[in-house]
Amino acid sequence: MTRMQDTWDSVLAGLGSYFGRSGRYHVVNQATVYASEEPRVALSEWAWHQALSRCELLGLGKALNYPLMEKGQLWEFQFSTPIPLIDVSHPLTIQQYSYPAHVPTNPHSHEYTATQQLANQIRAAGGNPARPEGLRAVSLRTVRTSHIVPEQLVFFVNPAPQVVPKTLHQRASQFANWNVELEFTTAHGRSHVSPLDRDLTWSKPQFRVTGLKPIPTTKGFGNQAIRRNVWHPLPLHYSPY
Repeated sequence: MTRMQDTWDSVLAGLGSYFGRSGRYHVVNQATVYASEEPRVALSEWAWHQALSRCELLGLGKALNYPLMEKGQLWEFQFSTPIPLIDVSHPLTIQQYSYPAHVPTNPHSHEYTATQQLANQIRAAGGNPARPEGLRAVSLRTVRTSHIVPEQLVFFVNPAPQVVPKTLHQRASQFANWNVELEFTTAHGRSHVSPLDRDLTWSKPQFRVTGLKPIPTTKGFGNQAIRRNVWHPLPLHYSPY
């Protein structure tokens, strides 16, 4: 997921992580790309951060823009060569880097020191040609189903140019992109929010996707199709932390 103004050239550059806030698996000035093989994971992670940013503004006493809507772009791409990723939930990874198995599933909203340190260890690990270029981790903001544990893919942008001379963008092909509208509504009636409304759907916004191509689905979410031009509920694994 990216901003509406972003173009394909910037999708895999990791500029948002580089210039923005620290995240679960990066710190400021570490270009990192967060993606997923499942569209609903990408949408859920993006929506959760939109909810968090608005709740922070409320807590700081700053004004919100009503209705509570956001627009972005969902991208589909494929790499021409495999990207080596480390599964941070795998027992061998946990043993090698020596951390509690529940570190990657800590739901805290902003204290990421342990996972950032883990990512830095992975960045420094290995060598040509087995040097990891990212990691695979549980998506904590996506509601789990009986079919899968939702996962994020975290790509390190150009971690070792002397070993991997081509950038992520140079190794990727864009297949499609869609415009996404997200809205947090009133809890009762699911209508636009105004400053007079008390109960909101922070943990269950709605979204609508527009674009020329159908949106791919996976077996992990029971082959639930995301129909275009239709509002869909998006339940989030919303942590109180």
